[in-house]
Amino acid sequence: MIITGENLPALLPEGSDVNITIKVDKSGLMKFEAEFPVLEYTEELEIPIKAIEAPEASELTKKIANAKRCARTVNANEILERLDNLENQLENEKGSADGKMKILDGLRKELLQLDTLEKQQEWPQIEQELKDAYFELEDLVRKVQTNGDTDKLNLEREEARVTDYKQKVDITIKDKNRGASKELTEEMRSLMFDLVNKLTSGEMDVLALNSRNENFNSFKWRDANKA
Repeated sequence: MIITGENLPALLPEGSDVNITIKVDKSGLMKFEAEFPVLEYTEELEIPIKAIEAPEASELTKKIANAKRCARTVNANEILERLDNLENQLENEKGSADGKMKILDGLRKELLQLDTLEKQQEWPQIEQELKDAYFELEDLVRKVQTNGDTDKLNLEREEARVTDYKQKVDITIKDKNRGASKELTEEMRSLMFDLVNKLTSGEMDVLALNSRNENFNSFKWRDANKA
């Protein structure tokens, strides 16, 4: 639905008023009117609305069951009660297309609330893991400085990294950015691995290789003889 200058009888001055009217009748036809007072012109459009098919009762049953499991996980008793009501409504209205559409709409509202609750409950753990990764990294660099192991590391560079991570951690926690927090945690843990590996002359690589050897048969190799 686009109205361009080609639809208008004259040039429309910038900032001109436009009066919009939208009507929908029972047949599913939407009538759109755009009145341009300065041009004394009205553009009319008719747009058929594609009917949305009601979901199958079995599909709704599965979705409600999944939502109820999620509600129990986050201890959302009020939402669980409303989901029970939707389940009962479905039993009574599973033959009605309108009834199933109303139930679907209600289910979507509950799922949005569940999603919010899940994120709220997940955040404290994500935040703690982020803080732990940062403090472990900070502690390692401090110990390197205290013990005088600076011959194996560029201490000035690593201290600058820690300072940079501190700023990133503070911003991420303030924004409660779950995705960025997980990425940042992984970055710092990877850096920790590399630093310890340098300090121990490759011991971390040896441990990782030994771990792979111990779990050799658990990996899905293309060719185990070449691995």
